[in-house]
Amino acid sequence: MTRDAFRSLRYRLLAASALVCAGAAAGQSFQGTGTPVAPGSATITTAPNTTNIQVNAPTAVINWTPSDVATGGGPITFQANGTTANFYTGTALADYTVLNRIVPVDPTRAVSFGGTVRSTLSGTPGGPPGGNVWFYSPGGIILGNGANFNVGSLLLTSSDIDYDGSIANGTAPTGIITNPNAAYFVGSGSPSPFNEGSTVQVDSGASITASNYVALFAPQVLQDGNVTANGGVGYVAANGGSLTFQSGNGLFDISVTEGTGFMGEGVLNPALRHSGTTTGAVRDANSATFYSAMSNINVEIGDGNPAAAAIRFHVAQHAFL
Repeated sequence: MTRDAFRSLRYRLLAASALVCAGAAAGQSFQGTGTPVAPGSATITTAPNTTNIQVNAPTAVINWTPSDVATGGGPITFQANGTTANFYTGTALADYTVLNRIVPVDPTRAVSFGGTVRSTLSGTPGGPPGGNVWFYSPGGIILGNGANFNVGSLLLTSSDIDYDGSIANGTAPTGIITNPNAAYFVGSGSPSPFNEGSTVQVDSGASITASNYVALFAPQVLQDGNVTANGGVGYVAANGGSLTFQSGNGLFDISVTEGTGFMGEGVLNPALRHSGTTTGAVRDANSATFYSAMSNINVEIGDGNPAAAAIRFHVAQHAFL
């Protein structure tokens, strides 16, 4: 074999090796690299078409960097169709909350999910739903046609969450969620990337099933899919604020400290749209639920929101607003 022929063969083999490596990376469910902020709080393993996240502590925070590192372009496929991501406990935990912070190299790009995401309290993937799974991505989050979330509780947001007070205090993040029953959304005042045009979107053909709560919080929220929850459901179009998840009654306390910065065009592109379906457990009047759900939600509008309005009222048993 001549030197030129050997060099040509070597280059072809190197190219083939690169293609094989790329194919192996694409075989998992979440297309990116995840790093727990607190070492040991979660363990991430992969298999063909599968990503397993074993949660080893009552709370965990995972920083994800998508494999798509391009600047500009459309949404990033963070989870491909036909793949599965499992969240489950590695120890005998009664419950857990895991925050997944997905921050692309270009933080203006949304991330999309097209497969199945499941969370359980069992020691292996599978079993009854449980746990609280939170996702944050500054460019927005899209649950595309075919996406199927079957979880304990779900929170989707494009506003960074100050989960341990480190953003407010200017300290290093700990990776430990101080209060897993509340989420504090920083909004445009965050040192993290923030996009006032970002959207959390559940497309037609996407479904969310939760044994507890479902919450979507972003400058624009579009719910065109199917949501079923046994607890509270909240769709909040705002830049910043907080949600407090009340245990036992399935309701939220909602505080809006910074109104939405989304500049839509009326009914064609609203800040909040619900053209899908939202269903759940039927709660008729009793000693705990005599008033309407709206009367049990505290709404707070902070300074600097002259166009915002809130209605809080009491009615007997059944009402529509």
